[in-house]
Amino acid sequence: MAPKHGRNSSSTPSTKRVKKESSRSSSVTPPPAVQDAVAFSIKYPIMNPMDGNEEYNNFIIQSETYKSNETVYVKGKTEAGIEPKDFWVARVLQVRASNPQHVYALVAWMYWPEELEATAKAADEVSPAGGRRKYHGSAELIASNYLDVVDVTSFAGKVEIVHFSEEVVDDAVSEPNLKKFYWRQTFCRGTNKLSDLPVYCICNGHYNPDLLEYEHVCDNEACKTLYHSECLVEDTLTKKVLRGIPSKWNGASNQ
Repeated sequence: MAPKHGRNSSSTPSTKRVKKESSRSSSVTPPPAVQDAVAFSIKYPIMNPMDGNEEYNNFIIQSETYKSNETVYVKGKTEAGIEPKDFWVARVLQVRASNPQHVYALVAWMYWPEELEATAKAADEVSPAGGRRKYHGSAELIASNYLDVVDVTSFAGKVEIVHFSEEVVDDAVSEPNLKKFYWRQTFCRGTNKLSDLPVYCICNGHYNPDLLEYEHVCDNEACKTLYHSECLVEDTLTKKVLRGIPSKWNGASNQ
């Protein structure tokens, strides 16, 4: 599965998926729909296909109407895709056209976890091989500030992706609708970093929505930290063993 190109800088890559055009960038705030959730700035590439063309709110491909701010599948990995992960995923930010045969969209790419490179840095946990982290759910994508201009004929349908905000409700982490794709984490192309996620338990782990892994919660109203059963058992046994060792030996190494 080929990753997206040119993520080591905030400028538009010279080798693009659909069009090969020179570009320049102008820094703006994130789109209103995600401005509160995305903590990085977005640099809009101003591409030749977009320059001087009229802006549109919607367009039609094979009888399906697409609008700005919708999320779409994009062909590129394969022309004969069947499964969702056979396609790239992007959010449509702006549409411009010079005529009905030349319609282009400014899009913000979203990543399947497997598309993340090994150089993408996680706050507390990094897989040496890159790609999916152990806390990523099966229906999870990662939003990014990596923008491109693409020909709308590369679109392969619309996809609903909702934002999932982790909250502890009734002594448990809220769960996303696993029948829908969702995103909760962002990837900043300029820093090559993933955004931080809440940490839980003694192990400082992250929440995987596919797993029922945090079975206990601290009764202290000021704490309410969630814990794994196995981590609590291991911590208790470790403390019990240490209490039975003379203090002068605690932390001592064998000579």
